[in-house]
Amino acid sequence: ILAALYLQKQDWSLAELHLTEAAKTLPELNLEIAQLKRQMNRPGEDAEAAAMRAVAELSQLLEKDRSNSKMRISLAKALVLSADFDQARGVLQSGLEQSADSQELKDALADLELMLVERRLNESVLNRDGVVAPTVAAVNMSPSNGRGIQILTLLRTLGAQIEPSRYKTVTEFWSEKVKAAPE
Repeated sequence: ILAALYLQKQDWSLAELHLTEAAKTLPELNLEIAQLKRQMNRPGEDAEAAAMRAVAELSQLLEKDRSNSKMRISLAKALVLSADFDQARGVLQSGLEQSADSQELKDALADLELMLVERRLNESVLNRDGVVAPTVAAVNMSPSNGRGIQILTLLRTLGAQIEPSRYKTVTEFWSEKVKAAPE
Protein backbone atom coordinates (compact mmCIF):
# COMPACT_ATOMS: atom_id res chain seq x y z
CA ILE A 1 0.00 0.00 0.00
CA LEU A 2 2.81 2.41 0.85
CA ALA A 3 4.58 1.60 -2.41
CA ALA A 4 1.43 2.49 -4.38
CA LEU A 5 1.13 5.75 -2.46
CA TYR A 6 4.75 6.68 -3.18
CA LEU A 7 4.34 5.74 -6.84
CA GLN A 8 1.30 7.98 -7.03
CA LYS A 9 3.27 10.84 -5.42
CA GLN A 10 6.16 10.09 -7.79
CA ASP A 11 8.54 9.58 -4.89
CA TRP A 12 10.48 6.94 -6.77
CA SER A 13 13.10 6.13 -4.13
CA LEU A 14 10.58 5.41 -1.39
CA ALA A 15 8.39 3.53 -3.85
CA GLU A 16 11.34 1.33 -4.79
CA LEU A 17 12.18 0.73 -1.13
CA HIS A 18 8.64 -0.36 -0.27
CA LEU A 19 8.21 -2.40 -3.47
CA THR A 20 11.43 -4.26 -2.68
CA GLU A 21 10.15 -5.06 0.79
CA ALA A 22 6.72 -6.12 -0.51
CA ALA A 23 8.31 -8.30 -3.22
CA LYS A 24 9.67 -10.56 -0.48
CA THR A 25 6.13 -11.84 0.07
CA LEU A 26 4.66 -11.04 -3.36
CA PRO A 27 7.36 -11.97 -5.91
CA GLU A 28 5.25 -10.78 -8.84
CA LEU A 29 6.08 -7.22 -7.71
CA ASN A 30 9.58 -7.72 -9.09
CA LEU A 31 8.18 -6.67 -12.47
CA GLU A 32 7.12 -3.32 -11.02
CA ILE A 33 10.58 -2.90 -9.48
CA ALA A 34 12.21 -3.59 -12.85
CA GLN A 35 9.89 -1.13 -14.60
CA LEU A 36 10.58 1.49 -11.93
CA LYS A 37 14.34 1.07 -12.27
CA ARG A 38 14.03 1.59 -16.03
CA GLN A 39 11.85 4.64 -15.46
CA MET A 40 14.40 6.04 -13.02
CA ASN A 41 17.17 5.52 -15.61
CA ARG A 42 19.14 3.30 -13.26
CA PRO A 43 22.39 1.86 -14.63
CA GLY A 44 21.72 -0.84 -17.21
CA GLU A 45 23.04 -3.67 -15.08
CA ASP A 46 20.82 -2.66 -12.13
CA ALA A 47 17.68 -2.53 -14.30
CA GLU A 48 18.71 -5.72 -16.10
CA ALA A 49 19.25 -7.58 -12.82
CA ALA A 50 15.79 -6.49 -11.65
CA ALA A 51 14.26 -7.63 -14.94
CA MET A 52 16.00 -11.01 -14.70
CA ARG A 53 14.80 -11.43 -11.11
CA ALA A 54 11.27 -10.64 -12.30
CA VAL A 55 11.59 -13.23 -15.10
CA ALA A 56 12.80 -15.88 -12.66
CA GLU A 57 10.08 -15.21 -10.08
CA LEU A 58 7.26 -14.92 -12.62
CA SER A 59 8.41 -18.09 -14.41
CA GLN A 60 8.17 -20.01 -11.15
CA LEU A 61 4.71 -18.62 -10.45
CA LEU A 62 3.52 -19.45 -13.96
CA GLU A 63 4.79 -23.03 -13.59
CA LYS A 64 2.46 -23.41 -10.61
CA ASP A 65 -0.55 -22.17 -12.58
CA ARG A 66 -0.10 -22.38 -16.37
CA SER A 67 -3.63 -21.06 -16.96
CA ASN A 68 -2.99 -17.73 -15.19
CA SER A 69 -3.19 -15.19 -18.04
CA LYS A 70 -2.23 -12.22 -15.85
CA MET A 71 0.93 -13.99 -14.69
CA ARG A 72 1.72 -14.96 -18.27
CA ILE A 73 1.34 -11.35 -19.43
CA SER A 74 3.51 -10.12 -16.55
CA LEU A 75 6.19 -12.65 -17.49
CA ALA A 76 6.05 -11.45 -21.11
CA LYS A 77 6.49 -7.85 -19.91
CA ALA A 78 9.49 -8.87 -17.81
CA LEU A 79 10.98 -10.66 -20.82
CA VAL A 80 10.50 -7.50 -22.89
CA LEU A 81 12.38 -5.54 -20.22
CA SER A 82 15.14 -8.13 -20.62
CA ALA A 83 15.01 -7.57 -24.40
CA ASP A 84 14.01 -11.21 -24.96
CA PHE A 85 11.24 -10.48 -27.44
CA ASP A 86 11.08 -13.95 -28.98
CA GLN A 87 10.63 -15.58 -25.58
CA ALA A 88 7.98 -12.99 -24.65
CA ARG A 89 6.11 -13.80 -27.87
CA GLY A 90 6.41 -17.51 -27.14
CA VAL A 91 4.97 -17.11 -23.63
CA LEU A 92 1.94 -15.26 -24.99
CA GLN A 93 1.43 -17.61 -27.92
CA SER A 94 1.55 -20.67 -25.68
CA GLY A 95 -1.10 -19.03 -23.51
CA LEU A 96 -3.28 -18.54 -26.58
CA GLU A 97 -2.82 -22.22 -27.45
CA GLN A 98 -4.34 -23.04 -24.06
CA SER A 99 -6.98 -20.33 -24.15
CA ALA A 100 -7.61 -19.26 -27.75
CA ASP A 101 -10.48 -16.93 -26.81
CA SER A 102 -8.52 -14.88 -24.27
CA GLN A 103 -8.80 -11.30 -25.50
CA GLU A 104 -6.43 -10.26 -22.73
CA LEU A 105 -3.68 -12.47 -24.19
CA LYS A 106 -4.50 -11.36 -27.73
CA ASP A 107 -4.22 -7.72 -26.66
CA ALA A 108 -0.88 -8.36 -24.96
CA LEU A 109 0.51 -10.18 -28.01
CA ALA A 110 -0.74 -7.41 -30.31
CA ASP A 111 0.93 -4.80 -28.06
CA LEU A 112 4.21 -6.71 -28.25
CA GLU A 113 4.04 -7.02 -32.04
CA LEU A 114 3.18 -3.34 -32.43
CA MET A 115 6.07 -2.33 -30.18
CA LEU A 116 8.41 -4.34 -32.41
CA VAL A 117 6.86 -2.76 -35.52
CA GLU A 118 7.46 0.71 -34.05
CA ARG A 119 11.09 -0.17 -33.34
CA ARG A 120 11.61 -1.27 -36.93
CA LEU A 121 9.94 1.87 -38.28
CA ASN A 122 12.07 4.03 -35.98
CA GLU A 123 15.17 2.33 -37.40
CA SER A 124 14.09 3.28 -40.92
CA VAL A 125 10.88 4.07 -42.76
CA LEU A 126 12.28 1.80 -45.47
CA ASN A 127 11.10 -1.05 -43.22
CA ARG A 128 7.55 0.00 -44.13
CA ASP A 129 6.69 -2.96 -46.32
CA GLY A 130 8.29 -5.44 -43.93
CA VAL A 131 6.02 -4.41 -41.06
CA VAL A 132 2.70 -4.46 -42.91
CA ALA A 133 1.95 -8.14 -42.19
CA PRO A 134 2.65 -8.01 -38.43
CA THR A 135 0.70 -4.75 -38.13
CA VAL A 136 -2.34 -6.17 -39.94
CA ALA A 137 -2.15 -9.35 -37.84
CA ALA A 138 -1.95 -7.31 -34.63
CA VAL A 139 -4.91 -5.05 -35.42
CA ASN A 140 -7.01 -8.04 -36.46
CA MET A 141 -6.10 -9.79 -33.22
CA SER A 142 -6.87 -6.70 -31.14
CA PRO A 143 -9.24 -4.47 -33.17
CA SER A 144 -9.71 -1.94 -30.35
CA ASN A 145 -5.97 -1.23 -30.21
CA GLY A 146 -5.65 2.47 -31.00
CA ARG A 147 -1.88 2.30 -31.41
CA GLY A 148 -2.32 -0.39 -34.05
CA ILE A 149 -4.78 1.73 -35.97
CA GLN A 150 -2.37 4.67 -35.81
CA ILE A 151 0.46 2.52 -37.17
CA LEU A 152 -1.80 1.14 -39.89
CA THR A 153 -2.72 4.71 -40.85
CA LEU A 154 0.96 5.72 -40.81
CA LEU A 155 1.88 2.82 -43.07
CA ARG A 156 -0.81 3.80 -45.56
CA THR A 157 0.40 7.42 -45.39
CA LEU A 158 3.93 6.21 -46.13
CA GLY A 159 2.57 4.55 -49.26
CA ALA A 160 2.19 0.95 -48.13
CA GLN A 161 -0.31 -0.91 -50.27
CA ILE A 162 -2.74 -2.49 -47.83
CA GLU A 163 -6.05 -3.78 -49.12
CA PRO A 164 -8.92 -2.79 -46.78
CA SER A 165 -10.12 -6.40 -46.87
CA ARG A 166 -6.98 -7.35 -44.88
CA TYR A 167 -8.21 -5.41 -41.84
CA LYS A 168 -11.93 -6.04 -42.26
CA THR A 169 -12.16 -7.25 -38.65
CA VAL A 170 -11.12 -3.79 -37.44
CA THR A 171 -13.56 -2.00 -39.72
CA GLU A 172 -16.41 -4.24 -38.56
CA PHE A 173 -15.44 -3.80 -34.90
CA TRP A 174 -15.51 0.00 -35.10
CA SER A 175 -18.67 0.04 -37.23
CA GLU A 176 -20.42 -1.92 -34.49
CA LYS A 177 -19.09 0.45 -31.82
CA VAL A 178 -20.36 3.49 -33.72
CA LYS A 179 -23.76 1.89 -34.25
CA ALA A 180 -24.00 1.05 -30.54
CA ALA A 181 -23.07 4.59 -29.41
CA PRO A 182 -23.61 7.02 -32.30
CA GLU A 183 -22.92 10.12 -30.21
